[in-house]
Amino acid sequence: MRELSHAITGLQQTEQLRQEAESQIAYKKRARRGLGALGRWAAGGAITAKSPEEELEEAKSNTVKAHRESIIWYLQRALEECGRFQSSMMEIRITREIEKSKSVLYKARGTMPALDDYASSNGNHTTTTDYRGKSSQLPEDSAISVEQQLDPEQLQLFAQENQDMLKYYEDTLDQVR
Repeated sequence: MRELSHAITGLQQTEQLRQEAESQIAYKKRARRGLGALGRWAAGGAITAKSPEEELEEAKSNTVKAHRESIIWYLQRALEECGRFQSSMMEIRITREIEKSKSVLYKARGTMPALDDYASSNGNHTTTTDYRGKSSQLPEDSAISVEQQLDPEQLQLFAQENQDMLKYYEDTLDQVR
């Protein structure tokens, strides 16, 4: 984008130089016509009148000038629009990255067992942490009834899955840190 901006600025400066050179050349041509400086002095120091050919050439020059200026203006506006679009894309990307990092941290925090969860178990209730990091009290009776409905292989499978998920989220949390 910077290179394009510099290129457009270069075009604009080149066009200004071309216009200045063209006007200087036209002025010198008019000055040489007739008696030159003596003729201008005799005319009161004013610029001598333009011939019809010079008027036509100046009209063509003004048309080219207006056309090139409009092209440069269009390029500048298109570059500005591109810059705004890129800026909005970057904002969206940054927002998504922030949300993603918050989500990973949120999930990692929610799945990590709290030390209090293991220490606060009393005879009647078991404290557990769900995926949102909220603690809930389950009656010991319902926890035992759920475990009784599952066979030992299923319990072992759930325990292994819990260990795998815990390891995955701990690794993710370490990467985030």
